[in-house]
Formats: sequence, C-alpha cells, structure tokens
Amino acid sequence: CRGHGISDSYQREAVTRLLSRLGWHKVVFRPDGGEALMQVADKVKPKRSEPTIVHPPPEESPQSIGSAEGVHKQTFGKLRTHRSDLERKLGEPVGPKHKLVSWLVRHIPWCRNKFQIGKDGRTAHMRIYGKEYTHGLLQFGEICIGKKKAKELNAAKLDSRGIKGVWVGRSDDNNEHILLTPVGVKTARTVTRLPEPDQFDRHFVA
Repeated sequence: CRGHGISDSYQREAVTRLLSRLGWHKVVFRPDGGEALMQVADKVKPKRSEPTIVHPPPEESPQSIGSAEGVHKQTFGKLRTHRSDLERKLGEPVGPKHKLVSWLVRHIPWCRNKFQIGKDGRTAHMRIYGKEYTHGLLQFGEICIGKKKAKELNAAKLDSRGIKGVWVGRSDDNNEHILLTPVGVKTARTVTRLPEPDQFDRHFVA
C-alpha cells in the first residue's frame, strides 16, 4: 500500500505477520508475474522458518492462479465503490495518490476476511479463530476522537484526553482503531463519534 517493490518493508512485514496469524506452515506463493510482487515474495521467504516456495505462474496464463484472480477483481470493484462513496461524503475527487486510498486498499480485504461468508458458511475470521468478529466499526474516512493511551496522558496531564483523527480501520495485531491524525498514525482502544455533520471534512482529511 505504501510503495511499490522492495524499497518499502511494509508489504513484507504485513505478509509475514498475516501468515503467522493464519498459522500456516508450508506456503506457496504464486504471484501474477508482476516484478514488484515477485520481489515481495522473495523477501518474505527468508523471514519465515517454515517451508516457503515462490512459484510464479506461466506467462500470460491468468487461469493458473484461479480464484486469486477473482478475488483481485472483486477487491478492485469494491475499491471503486468505496472510493465513489468517499468522494460523495467529502465533496471532492479522491485520486489514486490521495492518502486515504492506500488505507482503503488495506481495509477492503480486511473487511472481506472478517465478514464475507464463504461456501462453507463461515467467514475467514471464523475459520481462523473459531468465532465471528463482533467488534464495532466506523465508516471509512470518518472523523472521530480517539482516547489517548495512559503513557500519553501521563506525559501531558493538562492536555486533552482525546485526539482527533480519521478512522481508516482496525489493527490486525491488537484490534485497536487506526487513526490518521495531524501528528501521524495513531491507534486507540476506544473512539468517540462526532455529530453526523462533522464526521467528514475534506479540509481535515487533506
């Protein structure tokens, strides 16, 4: 989401953590042939102690990656839908370089894993953890107030106990809310919603 290729470690770390949470042992990567995806797969491999194989599909053969291609198309379809909805709420175009787009690319598959029911009648979250995901969500791009953590409050006791930010999802590691704030990316265990007229502001998001 943050970059393209091996120059940014975010993709490698995110994929490595995902495989760890899934509890998978032997993993076979089948990138679609793109150089950036091949580089990410090659960098993830040495980070894992379990068997990890990078096996690119034959050239010009999208059928060889089967259902992954369908998921890819579905993700981009939802991305277009969510981006259009965000543009309506903000009252301005949201281009591919807008800072919310990379977070939206992350949020869409996160939602799919938590809520989309598969052919077996279960969500991916249910298959992994044995129970459904029941925690509350905000609208993507919604402005809210995140409660500061204890160490932040102790450092500045006279400051506000909350920080204003744009909600872009929940963390996979600890399920905390992820907020984009004027001082950077922050996480919060609890958030407070603003009155509806104040939930979206293109000037704050910019």
